[in-house]
Amino acid sequence: MHHVTESWGLSSVQASRYVREARDLVKADLGDIDRVDMLASKVQMLEQIATDAVAAGRESNAIGAIRLLNELVGFGQVQK
Repeated sequence: MHHVTESWGLSSVQASRYVREARDLVKADLGDIDRVDMLASKVQMLEQIATDAVAAGRESNAIGAIRLLNELVGFGQVQK
């Protein structure tokens, strides 16, 4: 909250209210999104990031994108 108050010169009460309202807007927007569509979009995005990173010689960025993809879809998790 300190960042918000300092960056925009708001009181802590105003900053809290604006942040709460922003979170409510994000929640409302996400409520309309199908989770499967969101997952598919993010998987595609991470695959493209990994491909572009390899093409640009930034293998560490590709590894990071692949790790995030793994976390997102749960590959490599031990089944119980």
